[in-house]
Amino acid sequence: MTDEETRAHQEFIYAYLRSVAGSFVVSQPAIAEECVFANLHRLKVCHDCHERPDGCWKASDYSCVHERNRAMREAAESGSCPLGKFTEHQEKPVRPTEINVNTYFDRVVLVNLQRRPDRLAECEHQLSGGNWPFQQPEIFRAVDANALPIPLQWVDGGGAYGCMQSHRQILERAIMDGVQKLLVLEDDLVLCDDFPAEVAKFLAAV
Repeated sequence: MTDEETRAHQEFIYAYLRSVAGSFVVSQPAIAEECVFANLHRLKVCHDCHERPDGCWKASDYSCVHERNRAMREAAESGSCPLGKFTEHQEKPVRPTEINVNTYFDRVVLVNLQRRPDRLAECEHQLSGGNWPFQQPEIFRAVDANALPIPLQWVDGGGAYGCMQSHRQILERAIMDGVQKLLVLEDDLVLCDDFPAEVAKFLAAV
């Protein structure tokens, strides 16, 4: 912020204070070298160490995303932090917590339209092998928008309306039943390779 912008900003604030303060007098101090807006020019806090180190790319202002990306690449190449605390590619340690993946979720629900048994069969095939670590899901018969009148104010199509209503009912039932951890699946899911190991790694880091 330039001196002219700072002065204009101050004048606006003082004018506003005069308009709401009535008989109170608001004096306008001269712009000093350290004014009330000095905090706008202070160095930002690093996202990692929450300090204000000089030369930290995470605690700096950039005029554009390209400038920021360039600073990030340079920091990654140097592999150092001004305070010697972090490196750009340092991985956070995974907490050694024993998790029973099979019972992690209180309820697992698979959403399927009754008129799409082909999708249900494909899902059951994927979940029947050893690549599914959780409990077997309950089948929820999805709300079929073709059988319901869609509100006039709904503009996102019948499929989206049925999907929204389905998930809403699932969530309402879970809340009423006191379910703490709920997993909702769609019938077009595709499991990645080594899914159980990836899930266990993810849950241990959450």
